[in-house]
Amino acid sequence: MTRYPDFANTDLLERIPLTAQSVLYVGCNGGALGTAYRRFNPRALLLGIEPDATAAELAARRLDRVAAVDVERNPLPFALDRPIDCIIYGDVLEHLRDPWAVLRRHAEALSEDGTMVICVPNVHHWSFADRLLRGTWKYEPDGLLDETHLRWFSLDSMREGLEAVGLLPHDVSPRVFDAEKAKEFATAIAPALHNLGVDPAAYARRAAPLAVCLAGGQATAADAVGGFQHAGARRWRFACAHRVPDAGAAQRSWRADPDRRVGGHQPGSRYTAHFHSASPAAFR
Repeated sequence: MTRYPDFANTDLLERIPLTAQSVLYVGCNGGALGTAYRRFNPRALLLGIEPDATAAELAARRLDRVAAVDVERNPLPFALDRPIDCIIYGDVLEHLRDPWAVLRRHAEALSEDGTMVICVPNVHHWSFADRLLRGTWKYEPDGLLDETHLRWFSLDSMREGLEAVGLLPHDVSPRVFDAEKAKEFATAIAPALHNLGVDPAAYARRAAPLAVCLAGGQATAADAVGGFQHAGARRWRFACAHRVPDAGAAQRSWRADPDRRVGGHQPGSRYTAHFHSASPAAFR
């Protein structure tokens, strides 16, 4: 039995390109996501990195190759004859001592049209503040307060970290499961928020997502959004998306294609907001 639930995160699944010839899942647990993806793309080479021996053993029965290693010590434990088309980090970066070093190394291994898919917890989630105010904050076996988490992320800290290693965030998708509870909490502390100069409605939007998902692909520095320039920068985008017609170079946006399904799910249909780095108002 694996430590964490053995299921496929559909928010990640729908962002893995159906045309990928090779997919690396960092922190693959038991390989359930690979099993789900294989139904849509049986020809892809599925690779996994999983430090837990029990989970890695299960994943090895589902994926093509699995390495039971510490990704920070051995970021690319496979002998490959070509770049990787998609690299996935599903709730794993928060467990690493230096996630930016791993991302930097893996970005070098991406194919020219490769995609990175990332999901990280949101430190602004209302339950953090609720527990701190009540004096009940403590680590738990799993979930948002997982005892093995070494860090948490806000949208801004994630953007800053990615940019620092030459990765340019473009689109972000909040994972919201309890929007009403976030609104109720914001309403309850509204007097304090007003006294602090914080708009309760804006706080509720920021505090609603439990996590955020990002998907991105390579771009040249000339494609940088919002004025950020970095040699070899990557432009983040949804794996199943198309450009909005007539969008300016400094205000590029992407939107889900309602006529195309990835991983059996319709992009954009499960989320409360989609925005890009030039205008992240939906998260503020």
